[in-house]
Amino acid sequence: SRHPRYKPLQADFTTLIDTRSFSLFRDHFAVDPRRLFIMGSPRMQFKIADERPMPRKQLLFICQRGVPFNLANLDYVLRNLDEFNDYDLVVRPHPSETPHQVRSYQALLSRYPRQRASIDPARPLREVMLEASVVLVAYSNVGLEAACYGIPVLVINPTRIEYPVAMDEMGIGFPVSSDVELRSALRRVSDDAQFLQQLAHSQRSYLDSNAHLLHGDPVERIVALIV
Repeated sequence: SRHPRYKPLQADFTTLIDTRSFSLFRDHFAVDPRRLFIMGSPRMQFKIADERPMPRKQLLFICQRGVPFNLANLDYVLRNLDEFNDYDLVVRPHPSETPHQVRSYQALLSRYPRQRASIDPARPLREVMLEASVVLVAYSNVGLEAACYGIPVLVINPTRIEYPVAMDEMGIGFPVSSDVELRSALRRVSDDAQFLQQLAHSQRSYLDSNAHLLHGDPVERIVALIV
């Protein structure tokens, strides 16, 4: 039921009896679909028509501090979103970036009027991150934060430079460097449950062996990670 007295469950995993229940928990309560399992008999796995529009999914693009490739990485993402019209793109500037740098992102977004993209510099980062279906990073500590929450992370590197922290090699994220790789990864995040399970398992395995990264100040975490 959508009655306000009902709250999303806090269980790690939830079993459901039909696809209607699945849609309710996923769309209304925003439960991660990886935590939901339909266990009813085949005759119960029916689809009930629902007039509500499907919610849009969100990509969160994280800018790095003071690096020249933010614009190139953002352009890489924007030019590959044409087939993903159910995604909104949210750009998160680094807190140290100047108004001029933020305006350069706005100018780039204006070159892609067909994409639903915006810049969100002010809301609490954790709030923005928890709304994201996918987090796009180069080597930001936000990628580590997202992995802690089990959010899929794509490590974008179209210029194929050597990042200071190789988050894909750590298992935190999945690497994408070409247009084809990015589009394929976004399709798999949407449609390939096995891909998501492998990525989640890789994230958890890394964090289980580096428990010190789960506590304390997030900036100190990335410093500890580099050390």
